[in-house]
Amino acid sequence: ANVVTYNSAINACARCGDAERAEYWFEKMVKQGVQPGVLTFNSLVNACAKAPALDRAEHWLKEMPSHGVQPDDVTYSTVIHACGAAQEPKRAEKWMQTMLSMLNAKGEKPSSFCYNSVAQAWVRAGDVDRALYWLSEAERLGIEVTSASFNSVVSALTRARRSAEANELSAKMSSCGFSQSNGAARGQQRYNDRPRNGQQGPRRS
Repeated sequence: ANVVTYNSAINACARCGDAERAEYWFEKMVKQGVQPGVLTFNSLVNACAKAPALDRAEHWLKEMPSHGVQPDDVTYSTVIHACGAAQEPKRAEKWMQTMLSMLNAKGEKPSSFCYNSVAQAWVRAGDVDRALYWLSEAERLGIEVTSASFNSVVSALTRARRSAEANELSAKMSSCGFSQSNGAARGQQRYNDRPRNGQQGPRRS
């Protein structure tokens, strides 16, 4: 068997999130003296991320240099997304910073996927300021912010009763050609319609 055969086996395990089986094929590959490449590790990391086995995904990313392979943006993106899905925004942000250092050294820009993953991870953790920071960083670098990220941050701002910022971000969404999700729009409308200073709220028929 060659590297292509083993990569196919590990990738098949990744598609169904079978980290244990993916690791089995990787270990067999190494014992057979077949040199793994970046595609091998990306599939292995992806299998662990889908399992989910975040610690194992991080382990294999760290192990890559010992096999003469350097992580690429796909490797980092997979781990960053897995951290976000596991509601571990600090871990996602740590790997984001590591990836940015690597890409800056190469003169490359990261994909929008990473910025959006980190921003949404902070929203889920209830820290809208960190989410806003990563959205602003993406915009500063000319990296596309997704509609899902805009909507999640607008909803978080609304829940935090920061209506002016929510309205400003909604306007920015519109200028980018995005529309608010129904949930974000309803939440913002409820907040804007709330009674103020003892006044009665709008009557509904």
